[in-house]
Order: sequence, then structure tokens, then C-alpha cells
Amino acid sequence: MKFDNKKEIKIVFLDIDNTLTTEKNKFVVSLENKLAIKDIQRKKIYVILASGRNRDDVKIIWNQIHLNEFSKYIIYANGAGIEDLIENKKISSNRIDNGTYDKLIDYCLKNNFLFILSGNEIIWGKRSLSSLEKLFFKFFNRKYKKFDKDFKIEYTTDKFGIFMSLNKKKTIEEMEKMREKFPNLEITTSTKGLYVEITNENVNKAEAAKVVLDILKIKKESAMAIGDSMNDYKLLKLVGTSIVVKNGEKELKEIADYETLAAKDNGVMRILKEIN
Repeated sequence: MKFDNKKEIKIVFLDIDNTLTTEKNKFVVSLENKLAIKDIQRKKIYVILASGRNRDDVKIIWNQIHLNEFSKYIIYANGAGIEDLIENKKISSNRIDNGTYDKLIDYCLKNNFLFILSGNEIIWGKRSLSSLEKLFFKFFNRKYKKFDKDFKIEYTTDKFGIFMSLNKKKTIEEMEKMREKFPNLEITTSTKGLYVEITNENVNKAEAAKVVLDILKIKKESAMAIGDSMNDYKLLKLVGTSIVVKNGEKELKEIADYETLAAKDNGVMRILKEIN
């Protein structure tokens, strides 16, 4: 479907991984995307990074696309944190409590799942990796270490990540079991359905976007969101104009208003240039 550029867009919520950046260059925004995002800011349209990444990672990307006050807010850890980077002010923080975090670690160790602690990008577990897992994590530039509860590891409790299986169907089955075990947590996926992301109850990109929209007094009908994974699903359902990149998941393509080019082909730039 052709994009309706007659729609009034006042704000764009923009996912990072495999939407704005590619897996090959996950910390680099292409020149084409960078220029398009800055042009949008010059038109006095807000551009808000909304990512599952931690705060420091999102700030690296923000430094590349920031032009003026119309990019002042960031959403990180799937909505666990919202920050005004110009005023250096935390708007919202909703972390998993330490007791629940410990239970999540125990659950992973008991079920032989591999996990990532928020703010610490190492993959942890208690077993040896399969050959396929070694290749998979090497491709994503991830280090693996055997977990020991006596280790002193620095991390935050914004988000908890799990690799249950490199089979999407099995991951979904295991994820449903986990939802029964932890009914008060928000559980979704990214990385083509292979990476399970866990945040506190009612913490997701859509709820965080509502906070930003309320602050800016912008109606959701005037908002656009661009994403690729299931952690973008609720956000795309919320806004007036929803966009999925070509490399996005099938479930998002079923609900999105429009599809743009893949991340590697600067799909973000392509759609932003259509906004009046």
C-alpha cells in the first residue's frame, strides 16, 4: 500500500536494531538515515528512539541523530526507562525487583537457558554451547561465560533477556510456559523470535510512548512508529500510522499500515522522506 503523506505526523517512534541500524553495523546509523532524521527534526516533528537496548547503547545512537529539542527523549529497555537527554532528566524508571530478578536467573539455570543481564552484554549459562550456538553468538559478537552466583557482576534490572532455543517454534512454546510461571511480567521477543525479552508488568514500548505523548500533548493518531520485531507490536498497534521494515517479522506485517524497505536499504529514510 502506498504511504498516505497527507496524514499529519507530529512524532515518530523509531526502533533501532534491524530497523534504523543493521546487525552488521548495530552502532552506526547510515548517512542516509541520519540526514532524513535530522530533516524531520527541522520540520519540528519529534523523533523518539524506542529500543530494547540499554540506556548507554541508545545514547550512542542518539548522539548520531540528535539535532535539536525534537529528539530530546529516548525510550530504552523496551520502556523500562524514559529519559530527556537534553535536560539530563529521567522521566520514568520501572525496573524488575531484585527478588524477581533472582528467580529469573534460577529459572534459566534450572531449564538450561542462556541469559543476558541488563547492562551486561555477556551471555550467561551453566552448560556448554552447541556448535550452532557458538556460530550464532559469534555472528552477533556475543561472549559466553559460565555463570556462578558468587561472581560480582554489574548489571541493572531494567530488562532480562533469554535465549531458550535457536528454534523459533520451541522458543514460543517455552515462552508461554514462562508466562504462566511469571504472570506479572511483560514477556516478548526480538531477533526473529529467538531472543526473549522480559520487563516489569505493563512495561513495553507502547506504554512508554503514551507517557511521551502525554508530556508533549500529542494525540496517538498523529504518531508514527517504525519497527521490525515483536517488541514493537504493541507500539505499532497504538499509533495512528504503523510501519514495518521489509526484514520485519510476519506478525508485524499483518498489522502494520505500510511496509518500507529493509534496514540495509535505508527503509527508515525512505519513509521519513514521505512525511510532509
